[in-house]
Amino acid sequence: MHDVDITPYSGISGRILRGAVSGATFLSGICLGLILACGQYILVRFGYPGLAAIYGQCVIAIALARYAVNGLTGEYQGTVFSTAGGSWDRVLLVAARYGALCLLWIIPLAFLAMSPDEAKLAIFGLISGQGSAQLIGLIFLVIAGMGLTPPIFLIGAVAAERFTDILSVGHWRRLLGGRRTDLYAMYSIYTGALAMMTVIAIPIALMAFSRGLDIGMMVGALLLSFLGGLSVALLGRLCGFFAFGEGDDAPALSEEHVEPEGHAAPPGLTPVLQARAREVAAMAAAPAASLTNARPALMDAPARLEEIQRRFETDPAGAIGQLQDLRAAHAPHPHVLRALCLLLSRAKRHDEAIEAAKEALPFCFARGYVPFAAEMVRALWAHRERLELNREQLSAVAAALQKAADMPGAIRVWGALVSLDPKELRGVKALMQIAGEHLHGDADPRQAVSIYSFLLKHCADSPLAEHMREGLADAERRQTRTQALGQAGLERST
Repeated sequence: MHDVDITPYSGISGRILRGAVSGATFLSGICLGLILACGQYILVRFGYPGLAAIYGQCVIAIALARYAVNGLTGEYQGTVFSTAGGSWDRVLLVAARYGALCLLWIIPLAFLAMSPDEAKLAIFGLISGQGSAQLIGLIFLVIAGMGLTPPIFLIGAVAAERFTDILSVGHWRRLLGGRRTDLYAMYSIYTGALAMMTVIAIPIALMAFSRGLDIGMMVGALLLSFLGGLSVALLGRLCGFFAFGEGDDAPALSEEHVEPEGHAAPPGLTPVLQARAREVAAMAAAPAASLTNARPALMDAPARLEEIQRRFETDPAGAIGQLQDLRAAHAPHPHVLRALCLLLSRAKRHDEAIEAAKEALPFCFARGYVPFAAEMVRALWAHRERLELNREQLSAVAAALQKAADMPGAIRVWGALVSLDPKELRGVKALMQIAGEHLHGDADPRQAVSIYSFLLKHCADSPLAEHMREGLADAERRQTRTQALGQAGLERST
């Protein structure tokens, strides 16, 4: 059987679609239609048709921002007036960032903005074949861009913490890196849902018009309201849930090159780890001329570590001593620090392993080697209090474990975070994603029952509690069905 790459976002997008096809979406579509129609009518009536078009774009941008912000906090259902994701001030900031990104299309649109005489000449040129390639290419660029970029722009806008983030390459790399599957799922679900609803709506509208013009107009208006509400609600929530995830921007595990860092410690570290991070970063970033006594970099780490790993099987103390010599003789290296911590843990020398982890963790967090940090935290989970990790670091560790398909480890860390703070929305959503994968995959549904029960015990007041109860009921039904099938098979075999 072929392997299927089902990401957490791909797995949860079906529930987003189910939540969008609801009465709340229909009501939102009617309200948005009335707001658009009334505002544009007033502006056109007073002689401002240009402002009417801008007004319409602003209303749509605010509605998309509202749904995206709500989706970012895990809301599957609700009207456009729901404040589950935060205040309207936050929504307006997201809408402003989204609008600023959409301004990128003003330049190509300005080239297409022609006077009537210029339009006649352009049409004549197209018919006669003169200059058609450039014009057709520009039109294609604008149409394709305006159709494909709004979801990307909305994702970038809702995930940004500051206005300048939308201009940061790192911001976009973090959001989109390694997530082509999720992007494809988002575009497919959005366009497929609208296309299917349109196909369903057409015969309904035709039947209504066959009954009379007035009935047809009324039914047509209601259908357009639902389709408009669905397009805004579904796109906004899909983008909000997408922005919640992470891109694949960490360096590869086999990468040997370590880029220089500044002297500042990474955000979110405890004071002890901040001091260690600053020390390590300063050592790596100092100019060669000023480091007359600097330790040389280890250039053949993989080969050396492979040899040490083999030696550990027969001589644990000697292998660990060899690693300690490497650490002392060379500049800090993530592979060496990770290996030393893990081997000390395997040798049951936990105090030394914890000290090694305290040196390695700030280095790995600062340089982007979060998977290495996750391995060390998982190995020393019983002593996690002594590692002095905060919630941000634990979230990063849990996300790395989940991405590496280490579900037991991810469940353990996410569960600890939710136990500490039931409002830890990221942990709640991650556990729900894992439970959904257990429920709908080939895994034992008992794990899904356990996760949903844990979430309902600690997060009964969460806005996602209803979805937890639905998931628990589905998991229990599947568990009962699985047990019945197993019992029937046992009886047949006997």
